[in-house]
Amino acid sequence: MRLGVDLEPLADLAHLWKHFSLDLLDFAYAAASAGAQMLMAPESKIERTELALLARPGLPLFVLKVRQGEYSRTMQLAPPADRLFVVADHGGALKETEDFARFSKEAMDSTILGACVEAELGAIKNVARAGMSWVVFSSDSYAHAATPKEAEDELARLSTAAFAAQKFGLRIAVMGAMPPHLLKPLSDIEGIEELYLGTEIWLRALRVGWDRALAEYHAALGRP
Repeated sequence: MRLGVDLEPLADLAHLWKHFSLDLLDFAYAAASAGAQMLMAPESKIERTELALLARPGLPLFVLKVRQGEYSRTMQLAPPADRLFVVADHGGALKETEDFARFSKEAMDSTILGACVEAELGAIKNVARAGMSWVVFSSDSYAHAATPKEAEDELARLSTAAFAAQKFGLRIAVMGAMPPHLLKPLSDIEGIEELYLGTEIWLRALRVGWDRALAEYHAALGRP
């Protein structure tokens, strides 16, 4: 189980705090030195010159999060990334999955391509049929469950979806809301390889620093 950091909250902060200087590369190096194994950045919210910096030596694997409506344009610009995850224009799971074949057709290398979809069999099948390598699920419904029963049901849904994805030969990642106490149940789901931490890790890191924040997440996974 590998832990990555989603840089989108930083892009949102930079938009809100325009009078502050928020250096993307400084934050990326801080997260990497503290133990982040992947960095994810939204193509639509960060300058392309800054995105290119994330592919430099000394930084971990770089995942580009591409909005569905920007996908064709992004492919024409040779995206500077080790992996591409396609998301809906609102940033979450794609709803219309029947035309996924065009994503693979427009990609230079479909083996680095993934799509964020609902944890449902039909959507998972369409990701596999399109020739993508990764399927990405959101943890938001699980994290925001109103009752323990709802949380258990959502965890079961993710487990079933992960089982199906493995049957289709897909690799699995999860992104979205992820407080530390949710990590262990997610990490216990067989097949999930990567978790991308979002707003919660940023809020914690801004208070106590990246080293301590990521150490707390690793501890939640039962790591020293």
